Formats: sequence, structure tokens, C-alpha cells
Amino acid sequence: MLTRHSRYNKTLALAGLLSLMSLSCGGTEADRRPVEILYFVQGPTNAEFEIVDQEGNSDCTAPSREGVPRQIPSQGFGIQSNDATHTLTGTFRAPHFFVVENEQQPSRIVIRNLADDGSELTVRRLFGFGTLDTLSIPAGECRSFSNFPDARESSVEDNGDFVMTPPGQEFRVEVCSLAIGAVIPPDFLCQQLREDGNAVRDAGASFEGSFGDFAASFLTSCLQIEPTEQINCRTPSTFYLNRPQDQISASLTLLPRQNDVVLQADLYRGGVLLDTSRDAPSVSVVRDI
Repeated sequence: MLTRHSRYNKTLALAGLLSLMSLSCGGTEADRRPVEILYFVQGPTNAEFEIVDQEGNSDCTAPSREGVPRQIPSQGFGIQSNDATHTLTGTFRAPHFFVVENEQQPSRIVIRNLADDGSELTVRRLFGFGTLDTLSIPAGECRSFSNFPDARESSVEDNGDFVMTPPGQEFRVEVCSLAIGAVIPPDFLCQQLREDGNAVRDAGASFEGSFGDFAASFLTSCLQIEPTEQINCRTPSTFYLNRPQDQISASLTLLPRQNDVVLQADLYRGGVLLDTSRDAPSVSVVRDI
């Protein structure tokens, strides 16, 4: 569940939900308030996928949002919104959370299912207290998952509206959990989970935390109340904070009854590691910017 302090409060979070609903039906620029968006990629354990880059999106499609049951070409890539574009390299393994704080709507994520055994991936786009929508990605195929109008999915020119994050200004926190007693290299980083031949495995721990800057904090447990399930933040996860001011920090805590794991958080600016911490039950990373 998302609450926001300082300049924003719970009332604004509710307003953000209403604005996102209006965007799905063609809301205006005035409605496009920053929100917390979560993409939860699920599939068979360790099913492989990638976040598609600009060079590899030629075969990517998106479900039409105009009521026609068809796939349309997509020019999208990475994790995009009107005010930021995030790209990630390497092979990810399901399940994985991608969380973008302070994201300007509309937004999208572009994923390729790398499975060679026919396994299907499911991507859930989450906001507030529920799932906005769900997308299935067949094995070997690429899909764009967004609330952009069809025209902006398929037009190269319209992609000029998206803001590429300036080099060195992209801030992310990689979060993973490791079993106590496992053999872990002293300089291990969470993103190494995506490297070929890596022998370390994530422990799949649940956690809650706060992410923020000098102006505002975002408290999240990724808590989504569904008719039949409750989804908490879990590792591995990748968090982004768009447009931080003066300082960026993250404080994470394991949920109760997880005494056999430690948490790790790695803070990056661009591709440069700024801070890392590994401990239990809580970890913190911080850096002035």
C-alpha cells in the first residue's frame, strides 16, 4: 500500500488512482500526476526474460487499446513514461518486481519472454490496492505493456515525446535476499543474479520499505489486495525514483518470520554503484546528489 508524506498525502494517492483511471479512457495532461507503478513479472520459477532495449524491439507488439482484439507494432523499449526512460541489461528470472516511484503517466514496460520450453509469462501492472491489468507473453515473444494510446505505441515520431533520462541521472536500487550460510563473494551485488553462470540464488524474501529524497518519502510494502491473494514486496526487485532532489535513500526491512535470510540493497546512479548494504532484518542505502 502506498502512502506519501511531505508534499503529498493519502488524498493525493487516491486522486492519482482516479487520474490513472481517467488516462485509460483518454485523460488530459492535467490528470497525469506522478504515481507509484509496480510491474510484477510471474511465471515458472526462474523463467527467463529481458527488458527490451531500443535495438531489439523490431518485433515487439502491444494489445490494442481501442477495443479491437489485435496486436499492433510497438516502438517502445525499456521502462518508459513521459518524463523518464529506464533501460536494463541482462537476463532476469521470474518472479521479479519492477517499481517506479514518482512516475509521470502514461507509462509502459517492454518485455521479451526468453523461455525455450513453451512457458508463458504473466505481467501484472499494479497501482494502489489492486491490479490495473494483466498481460500474458508467450514463449519467445516480445510485448509492450502500457496505457499509451495505440498511436503512441506504433509511431516512431511520437516516441520523440518521451524523455530519455540524462546520463548519470538515473537512480535505482537493486534489492535481493540471500540465505544465511550460503557462500557469497564479499563483493557480490544483486545485479549479478542476472549474469550467466552465476551460482548465487535469490532467497525470495518479503519486505517493506521507504524510498525517497530530500523533498518526499514513499512508503511501500507493495501490498495489493486481490480477491484471492495478497502480494507483498519480494526479492528480487528493482526500484527507480524519478527526479530525486538533493538526496536519495532507501530503508528496507524483512517482514516477520524470515530469520534465515539477509537483505541486500545496492544504490546506483546511472551504472555507477553509490552505496551497498547487506544485513538483517534491515538495510539502508543513502547518498547526497
